[in-house]
Amino acid sequence: KFRIYFLPGIEFFFKGKKTLDVGCGQGAFISVACELGWDVLGIEISDEAVELCKKFKLPVEKRDFFSTELKSENFDVITMHEVIEHVCEPGRFVQRAEELLRKGGLLYISTPNFNSLDRRLLGSLWRGISNDHLLYFTPITLSRLLRANSNFKLEHLETRSVSGVALKSLLFLKSEAKSNSNAGEVQLCCDQELRETLERSL
Repeated sequence: KFRIYFLPGIEFFFKGKKTLDVGCGQGAFISVACELGWDVLGIEISDEAVELCKKFKLPVEKRDFFSTELKSENFDVITMHEVIEHVCEPGRFVQRAEELLRKGGLLYISTPNFNSLDRRLLGSLWRGISNDHLLYFTPITLSRLLRANSNFKLEHLETRSVSGVALKSLLFLKSEAKSNSNAGEVQLCCDQELRETLERSL
């Protein structure tokens, strides 16, 4: 996702600025950032993920976000790609980010939107639901999290209501319904539910 959308959009802001990627996983974001010439460091607590990053010579360290080795006011940018939903105290993560950022620094957070059209259409099939996710956020609750735990000024917030995955899933469900003896009734029901959900999301 960030290869196509995130990086090209704000490359001018990040280049040359010291960036910390929290929970970098297998280093996909770090790899692209390095190709663009960013001054970036990734931290991760998974041994396997860190070993894989080291194999590809990426600037990644096994380190906890609250490690004292991370110095206060030492970064211009902190990114958290699909991380905040995995932590039990997201407020502390936001506070820690504010502590590590220099004045005027930028915190970038991405997380599944529980209020998305995807989730309402797919229900339990929604890809954002996982046993690893301790919390779920909407644009409103994410904004409240920032306001309640930091002095960050919200510069930009956006969400995508529907994805190709959701549409493909709906088409698959409809194709399955056609083989049902009550295919006409089932498809009509699906059409009506889709129309009502889309109208509510506008």
